[in-house]
Amino acid sequence: METTPHHSPEILKESGAKDTKKNVIIPDNFNLNELGERHPQPQSIEKPLPNVEKIDYDFLPEGLKDWIKDISYRTQTPPDFAFATVVTLTSGLIGARISIRPKQYDDWTVIPNLWGMLIGSPSMLKSPIINEVSKPIKFLEQNANEAYKAECKRVENATEIHKVKKENLKAKLKRGQSDLSELEALLNEEQPMPIQKRYLANDATIEKLGIILNDNPTGITIIRDELAGLLASWERSGHEQDRAFYLEAWNGMGSFQVDRVGRPSLSIPNLCLSIFGGIQPSKLAGYFQNLINSYGNDGMIQRFQIAVYPDRLNNWNYVDSYPEEVARKKAYRIFEQLANFDPNDLVSKDEYVRIPYIKFTYEAQPLFKNWLEQLEEKLRSEELPNLIEEHLGKYRSLVPSLALIFHLIDYASLTADDSSNIELCKQGVSLKALQKAIKYASYLESHAYRIYAEIGNSGQQAVYQLSKKIAEGILPTTFTVREIQRKGWYLLTDNATINDAVKTLVALDWLTEIKSEPTGGRPPAPQYIVNPRTKDFYKKA
Repeated sequence: METTPHHSPEILKESGAKDTKKNVIIPDNFNLNELGERHPQPQSIEKPLPNVEKIDYDFLPEGLKDWIKDISYRTQTPPDFAFATVVTLTSGLIGARISIRPKQYDDWTVIPNLWGMLIGSPSMLKSPIINEVSKPIKFLEQNANEAYKAECKRVENATEIHKVKKENLKAKLKRGQSDLSELEALLNEEQPMPIQKRYLANDATIEKLGIILNDNPTGITIIRDELAGLLASWERSGHEQDRAFYLEAWNGMGSFQVDRVGRPSLSIPNLCLSIFGGIQPSKLAGYFQNLINSYGNDGMIQRFQIAVYPDRLNNWNYVDSYPEEVARKKAYRIFEQLANFDPNDLVSKDEYVRIPYIKFTYEAQPLFKNWLEQLEEKLRSEELPNLIEEHLGKYRSLVPSLALIFHLIDYASLTADDSSNIELCKQGVSLKALQKAIKYASYLESHAYRIYAEIGNSGQQAVYQLSKKIAEGILPTTFTVREIQRKGWYLLTDNATINDAVKTLVALDWLTEIKSEPTGGRPPAPQYIVNPRTKDFYKKA
């Protein structure tokens, strides 16, 4: 086996430092490793993913800010995760009970029903954050379930008593001791079966979801730790209607008819589902590519407007502290208030609209008009990539939805002692809530650029990820593609992808391929030498 120099001998005759061991002139852009081998300066590799904005605590609702900070601190996770979870889950809690009309006179109506996802590697604690933030809603669901069981028991007892009364009355009728009017009155006293209040669902068929939604027409939230499983389920044979069902559920005002051969048809007059979960970047990219191949771009991914893809925290600290009790108690109370508030206390009435609505205050209305004009100008500039343009097009409804959600969180955080502020909340969605919504939308836009870069440039990302491993010294000095594949690193699990990344890094002077002399048998796998000048490359840059 012999090593083929990366550069020809003629290049080595350029002026520069002298290699006293080999009595040759070394160019300035070369150095020697311990073996005296010459290596060029590795070329820079463009980071494939754009930077994203950091969470600005100023646009977090005051009532939940300390709770979000505390969760993020104790788990040592980016606060982006906790806040995105809060926004999406509160949108599902509000559901289709109330809407917003963003324009002053027009009847354009928006339901604050949002879909969201946390994007990050498996080690970024997405699931623990979802579990922690969803505890208040799970607490509400547990209480509702206990109340439902108690009501079922009461109805069961009342039904037995009613049954005995009915049999006794029938006996009296036979003896001529009663008349049909008494029986009719007794039949009207029959107890209806109680309805189970639901807030969450995890894994259910669309038929079951239809039944749940008919009992809970204002909507529920689907939570999945791994969204990839739910998304993939819509592509299975025999589940073609599932995709249409979820697409229709996004705006919170649709209806749906489920028809199955051999099963009763199911009509859902109001279809409102919020969806939330975590997903790995590679799985999202793979899903989206399959989606385009199968359906074209049908706007499914663009519906996940609360999608965040933050950087990992640079500094991790060991934290072992009690939850902030005051902040937690306040958060639980806000969630409870959001679940139980009466929208009629806040809304305008319209006999032609089944969902009550609220408007912006006169102070906030000019700001929304100005923001919408700027958005429409951006969308018509023909400077945006197609996917980004389609994504931002849904911000027309996102910003009003966020403003209403933030306004309702502020309203739910008030107590009976805040009577003057309660009256202010009843005047319309506030300027402060709209300002926070616009800031958060701008933040989400930066994450959208990263997400679509992830989807569209996986090859360059693989190169960048492998270069980071090399610079960190994780790979041995000499390695094969198979050794990389066994490690199962993000974006570096497919043999063809790894080969392409390695070839690119050879061309960029990060690696040198070792040429093996033919032996007559099966050719050995290529081996690669790491350029020692790549060590700590990104730290030195």
